[in-house]
Amino acid sequence: PRQSRVLAVSFGPRRPSCTMPPSPSSPTASAARSRWRSRGWGLSLAFSPAAVQAAVLSGHRVDLGASLTSGSPAPATVHLTSLAVSAAQFLEGGGTRYDPATSYAWRNATAEPGFADGWIELGPGASSLSPSDDSHHPVEIGFAFPFYGQRFTSCYVDSNGYINFSPSGSASTNRPLPSAAAPLNLIAPYWDDLVYGYLTGTGIRYQTLPAQGTTAARLVVSWSASYYRENSAPVSFQAVLEATGRVRFQYRSTARDRSSATVGIQNADGTRGLLVSFDSPFRVSPQTLVFDRSDWLNVSTTLTVPANGQAALPISTLAAPPAGQYRAYVVASLAPLS
Repeated sequence: PRQSRVLAVSFGPRRPSCTMPPSPSSPTASAARSRWRSRGWGLSLAFSPAAVQAAVLSGHRVDLGASLTSGSPAPATVHLTSLAVSAAQFLEGGGTRYDPATSYAWRNATAEPGFADGWIELGPGASSLSPSDDSHHPVEIGFAFPFYGQRFTSCYVDSNGYINFSPSGSASTNRPLPSAAAPLNLIAPYWDDLVYGYLTGTGIRYQTLPAQGTTAARLVVSWSASYYRENSAPVSFQAVLEATGRVRFQYRSTARDRSSATVGIQNADGTRGLLVSFDSPFRVSPQTLVFDRSDWLNVSTTLTVPANGQAALPISTLAAPPAGQYRAYVVASLAPLS
């Protein structure tokens, strides 16, 4: 059946050096965003309306009916950018849950209404790795997986609880993210100094599952390991890489809470990333974390507004964002004077 997405977009004219517009929850936000005057330049810009809301059917595109009016005696060149483009649930909690520079965000799905444990039991078609201490294993993904602007058809599964996309060797000492000293292009459901073979049933298994219905093709990697120099019950967790680019971290069991792992992702040069936990108490059972891009808004970057005239905003939604409520800011900045 068709699914709708409720979109709320706020507009904020600003100088390029200004900070992000006020939150839409602010009672003065609409007035603050709707008009900005460049003192001393004789220019003024105004959005109409200051905010729009629309419901979008899955697979459809909607042009957002808004315009920009100029009070300038000469044509004005305006640059448009989108900020904080994210599903509403990604914005809850603030902090590092959302990275506006990359549109990546993470959320704890365990806390959402109707949460069901999504742990995937791998079948007889799954492959097994033979991890040794600090080992790094090449694995074919089975599809082109998009991650931080690149696409990968193979990856490396590390015995220390992470995946990356280069033969960089294993790293047993975890670090906060982002960091150029950490493995690059990193997907870390539970990066810690893990060992295998000391307890029965430890190991790493993986399987590529084909697309089925509305579920995208997935690579599922499952670790069951024990902690270095400990004989406690093993920790079990999964990373699920979906063909859409979504990543799920799923946790099944652990002997106790730990304060020694890194959980998060980062890009190819260690400059951008999302950190869930670093060397802090992290309960891993049961829990599901979801990482996804939320770039559902299409914004044309440059717009020319005629003298004392009006121009339609070239903004539309993408065809099929994930289901949910979305919010974005669109910011207009006057081009520098020559």
